[in-house]
Amino acid sequence: MSRELRVGLIGCGQHALMYLLPALHYSPIHLVSVCDTNAERRQRVKRQFGAEATMAFAATRPADIPRIALVDFRNDCVGTSVQVIRAMFRKYLELVPTSAYAHHWLAVCHLKMGDQDNALREAAAALAIDPRFTDARIIRGGVLATRGDYPGAIAELRNAVETDPAK
Repeated sequence: MSRELRVGLIGCGQHALMYLLPALHYSPIHLVSVCDTNAERRQRVKRQFGAEATMAFAATRPADIPRIALVDFRNDCVGTSVQVIRAMFRKYLELVPTSAYAHHWLAVCHLKMGDQDNALREAAAALAIDPRFTDARIIRGGVLATRGDYPGAIAELRNAVETDPAK
């Protein structure tokens, strides 16, 4: 099995690139496809990172991206189900089991599917890898608050502020 990671980037906004750029420097990555609703942004990212192809969201088929998709959930994910994205992140974890980002995005997928228990588990897995992962703490705090565990939510969110590497 090749250790090269074939990647499809779904959503070319700044947030998605924030996760792709570091990976390009530290991992053997081949950018297969760039998908975005904005054609100009798709072309710019294709040129900048040497992607093979670009697609609008409606043209995206999971079979075209064999291993993983990086997703900006703040953009519209038309044509791509959360279940497919979750499966791609699980596959990524098989290749890179120490990825706090993948656990974080799995937590986001579980939240979008209404599964708070698994969202908490994935956020905890991200924090076990990187205890300063602010976004994972925010997910935990939000879930705890929706469950009425306000002291736990406040503690988690305070910890997020105290450990935030951006401070």
